[in-house]
Amino acid sequence: MSDGMETGKKAVRPAFKNIVIILGAAAVLIAAAAFLFAGGVFLSKPDKILAAAYKSCKENGLTEVFTDKKAEYTSDLELSVGETDLSLKLSSAEKKKELTCSVGSHGISTEGTALLDENNLRVQIPIFGDTVFVYDYRQENGGYIAELLEENGISQTQCNQALADAMSDGDVTWDREEGGRLLLNTFRSLSFETTEKKTVRVNGKDRSCVGYRATVTPEDMQIILNGIEKMQGDGYRIWMDRMLQVLGSDYESFLREWMSQETIYATFYIDGNRLAEVSVDNEAHTIMNLYFAGNEMLSVTVNAFSLEDKTCTGSIKLIRGADIRKMSGDQVDIGNATKEELLKAAYTSLFRINGR
Repeated sequence: MSDGMETGKKAVRPAFKNIVIILGAAAVLIAAAAFLFAGGVFLSKPDKILAAAYKSCKENGLTEVFTDKKAEYTSDLELSVGETDLSLKLSSAEKKKELTCSVGSHGISTEGTALLDENNLRVQIPIFGDTVFVYDYRQENGGYIAELLEENGISQTQCNQALADAMSDGDVTWDREEGGRLLLNTFRSLSFETTEKKTVRVNGKDRSCVGYRATVTPEDMQIILNGIEKMQGDGYRIWMDRMLQVLGSDYESFLREWMSQETIYATFYIDGNRLAEVSVDNEAHTIMNLYFAGNEMLSVTVNAFSLEDKTCTGSIKLIRGADIRKMSGDQVDIGNATKEELLKAAYTSLFRINGR
């Protein structure tokens, strides 16, 4: 049995693991920077990097995403896996979240939109016209959807809880003092070396930026994870476990995957007193580049990696503001509908579109 696997549980895929860890590291960088900035002391290279990171993220609004529940933002993910293109757009506001998904392969594409609020999950798929499929996640549902979830080994209770957690902080509590100090000390303990300058595009202009390269070992990653847990309290493990269980994994499996990550290298490029770019690589190639300047709060380029023997590339953009539309149309309660009722609703929608 491969590392990170156990009976009845799936390990998080390597590609997913890399993206989660590195994007999580961006949040860690901001958290440690915020703690440092409160102290107002910038002495070493790590301190200068953190101060630059905080200044950039404060100016472009990225800190609000991690510190203010009411912050509105939009996240765009573009991913190409072999011949398949995936596009995800998440718009997040305090009481609503909208996810639009589009998948295309070999000239054929399909898309759909999900709207989550404090009561329901609503889904609209263009091939079914303006029909809105509604799922009330606040209760246990006994319709055909429950059978489908069970057949695929997915707990309805865990799904419902994951949806509820997505609309709240769940059991997560913040302890910035202890966790922030641990993350700050960890960042300060990393080994940094000055690199050659690099030209980075900043706000439409080419800028020559100083680079500082840090080595991050698996042991460092463990300390970073400890800092995250301390910042967010005991509820963090519960929240992560719920989310990962929906994917057929669990938090313990995630921990093993986290610790199996190889040593990585992060190069921070500073433009004056602002962080412009972070380049993350291993011994073989550059994994991804994170850009902190420009119209986006954060722009990430995911360089080619392998997923099930297919070449993958992608990008992620985090933009200030959220434009969430209203869903209108005939509603179908998919939580309690039988298989026959769901098929009838689907056929009715299709026939209506075709003018029959």
